Amino acid sequence: MARKTLHLAVAAAMFVLLLRASPGVRADDAPLTELELSYREEIAREAAELENLRKQLEKARQEAGSIAAKETKVLKQLNSIDSELQLKERLLSGLSRKDQILETERVRLEERREVLRRRMRNIYKEGERPGLQVLLGATSAVDLVRRFDWLLLVAAQDEMLCSAILESVDRVRIAEEELTAKMADVHSVRRESEEEKANLVLKRDERGVLLRSVQTQRQDHEKVVGELEEAEKEIQRIIAELEDKAKAVVGELPAQGTDFAAAKGRLLWPVEGKVTRWFGLQKDKRFGTSTFNGGIDIRAERRADVHAAHSGRADYVDWLPGYGQCIILNHGGGYFTLYAHTSAVFVTAGDLVRAGDVIASVGETGSLHGPVLHFEIRKDAEPINPAPWLRSTKLK
Repeated sequence: MARKTLHLAVAAAMFVLLLRASPGVRADDAPLTELELSYREEIAREAAELENLRKQLEKARQEAGSIAAKETKVLKQLNSIDSELQLKERLLSGLSRKDQILETERVRLEERREVLRRRMRNIYKEGERPGLQVLLGATSAVDLVRRFDWLLLVAAQDEMLCSAILESVDRVRIAEEELTAKMADVHSVRRESEEEKANLVLKRDERGVLLRSVQTQRQDHEKVVGELEEAEKEIQRIIAELEDKAKAVVGELPAQGTDFAAAKGRLLWPVEGKVTRWFGLQKDKRFGTSTFNGGIDIRAERRADVHAAHSGRADYVDWLPGYGQCIILNHGGGYFTLYAHTSAVFVTAGDLVRAGDVIASVGETGSLHGPVLHFEIRKDAEPINPAPWLRSTKLK
């Protein structure tokens, strides 16, 4: 009878312990850590930027198709190709960044998964409680009650351990799901990168064909000469408009106390490189045609930093046939500097810049002569020779 009573007490005790130890409902997911939030925010930003670039690229492709069908001007075709090339390069760069972020996230998830698995094993090992053996080891009803009271004291800890195990199981599951999704993203990004690289090669080939026709076919060359003259007039018109707008604006440019005219002979070189074309008439050796160069062309490393020659305000940041992507800085007193054939630009219209600030990087947008920075100084919209204005020592 005593043994039967003891067994009933043991069963009751185990039932109570199970009720105490089981949380009943799976633990909610723990809040994301700062690192996890940082990764997710970075991935979200990259995704938004890539989507924006894809839309811009699709628009550029549509415009390029329209231009190819209707446009006969070589420089406008070149601008269209260069605009699409630049967007493709930016998209590839963004895809590469996203690939790196996703790979880092994948590695982190792998590490987290292993940590959680080890934690589950440790919790299981440490959390085992020989409750049944303790109760069955009772020698009397009094000893059973004492042992039962002792087990109740550790029931709270058992419950916490059980919750921790369930939480760890949940986190491992989440980590597995996230890892699978990240790997799918990685494969998708890499497929898109390969497709865009192939498209980039085709577009560069198209640009090469266009340039070769200009360089080898007299008819195309002479057409470009005429278009360059039109481009020069367009720059004059744009700067005249910018000057009129500047006069209508109340207030001073940021270059107060740094008069542009007084800086003659001391202007910063906009980029480090070799001058390949100087100011004035340039005669083509092959065809004998002459074109006027309104500035100087400095051959430089692709993506080299382009610096503001003097403090001023970015009044124009846009594309122009013959100039590609260009920036025009207003320095007050009717003085402007122009930076053409740039690739990436780091200012927008209205930005204030100081002498030496990096405003762009060297490219070949709109250029017939490879990676080069075309630099001009204008006074009342008319070009003046930049050479006497620049320092005797080039930018280092």
